Amino acid sequence: MSNAYSPEVIPAILPKSFEELEEKVAIVEEYVSTLHLDICDGTLTKEESWNITEGEESELPFRSEVEYQVHLMMKDPLSVVDDWARLGARDVVVHAEADLLNISDLKSLGYGLNFGLAVNLDTKIESVIDLIPEFDFVHLMSIREIGKQGEVFQEETFAKIEELRAEFPEVLISVDGGVKLSNAKKLLNKGVDILVVGSAIIKASDPKREVEKFLKLTNETYR
Repeated sequence: MSNAYSPEVIPAILPKSFEELEEKVAIVEEYVSTLHLDICDGTLTKEESWNITEGEESELPFRSEVEYQVHLMMKDPLSVVDDWARLGARDVVVHAEADLLNISDLKSLGYGLNFGLAVNLDTKIESVIDLIPEFDFVHLMSIREIGKQGEVFQEETFAKIEELRAEFPEVLISVDGGVKLSNAKKLLNKGVDILVVGSAIIKASDPKREVEKFLKLTNETYR
């Protein structure tokens, strides 16, 4: 289990508009310090999402209250990293499945961003083993179809976590997709550092209470 990072729970938002982003951030910004923002351009996903870089907005909402982890589900993330840095992202997650992924090019932009390497469920760890040391964390997708919320968590994720942790004992591991209270404890026990939670928090009748439950679980697991 990694000792390099205090476990974190990050709500995930997949907005259809800037207004929806503002609305959903407002739901949880009092209870968390970081938000995960999913951006899809229809290349790695079946559908496109709203994208702030194509609109007139000049910054992300509630910037003084929360930091943003922006997940770029697209084949050409390099083309928009500049925009997201300008808009205030702290972390940028790019996919191992992108057409051209040169971490040197990304980091040379000079914004001091943290970069995560997203790895789809069917992509083998051994195929990205040379990339992993260049990134600040690994973001494992734990659902079959990315770019959608409410998808079912896939049990083979646990074996993938074990493989990654065995190969890279100190790497920060984030898991994204279908994360719920029912599987969160096992994920933490397997060595996950960051739980990215979408509908289980955002669509809950009492999001604050759900955040509290997740945080309580992380504290108990890492006692």
